[in-house]
Amino acid sequence: MARFVEAGKRPLSNRRSHLKRKYGMTLEQYDEMLELQGGGCAICGRQRREDISLHVDHCHETDVVRGILCFRCNNGIGDFANDPDLLRAAAVYLERGDALTPPASA
Repeated sequence: MARFVEAGKRPLSNRRSHLKRKYGMTLEQYDEMLELQGGGCAICGRQRREDISLHVDHCHETDVVRGILCFRCNNGIGDFANDPDLLRAAAVYLERGDALTPPASA
């Protein structure tokens, strides 16, 4: 069973308070969501380790919790302004597989 793993030296009571205050969720709901995701990041599947933290991802417009993501994936979707079209365009760019070369000089 996946469970919240305490990070650093912060007491578990602080984490409970943070989850409730910021996202309106309990630690048990966090653990359940993490379990439903297979115990890791909802995008890449990375598991929580000492060097990989998992964060609650939410919509900044509606405050609806979407899932639990690793730092890398959470920042990545933020860097793309939470825009699915930009993320799809980036995927197409990466999957294209060829390098663009500058045109030859005349």
